[in-house]
Amino acid sequence: AMIEALVTPSQGTYPANVVSWTGKNLLILFADAEQRWGAALLIDGKEKLIVAKEKFSLYTPQCLAARWDGTSLQLFIDGKATVTSSIQYELYPAEASLCIAGVPRAMFPESQGTRYFSGKVHAVRVAQGQLPQPASQFSE
Repeated sequence: AMIEALVTPSQGTYPANVVSWTGKNLLILFADAEQRWGAALLIDGKEKLIVAKEKFSLYTPQCLAARWDGTSLQLFIDGKATVTSSIQYELYPAEASLCIAGVPRAMFPESQGTRYFSGKVHAVRVAQGQLPQPASQFSE
C-alpha cells in the first residue's frame, strides 16, 4: 500500500496527520511534534512508526510518500527514500476510512486529539497492489 501527498506545511500545532488510511490495518502519513515527516503502519496488530531525520521547512511544498511493500515501511520525500529512525507511539485500529488533513473526533482515543494538519494538501494518491515508484512531483 502507498499514500502520496503534495503538501505545504504552515505554522500550527503538531503532531498532525496528513493522510490516514484506516481499517483493520492502517497506513498514516504524518508530521510529528518536532516537524519531521513520518509514516505509521498497523498491520496484523503490529506497529511500525518511522520519522525523517531532518525537519521540514514551513511554507515549502513537498511531495511525500509512505510505502509498505509487505516487508518494509519507507518514507519518501520528493521521490527519494529518506533516512528515518523508528519511534514508539500507540496505534489503534479504526473504522475503514480515508481521512485527509486530520481525523474525526472519536476515531482515535481523545488523548490523541483530531491531529489537524496546518497547511495545504494540494493532491493525494493512494495505491494498493502493484505499487508505482513514488512521485518526485505531482503534475496537473
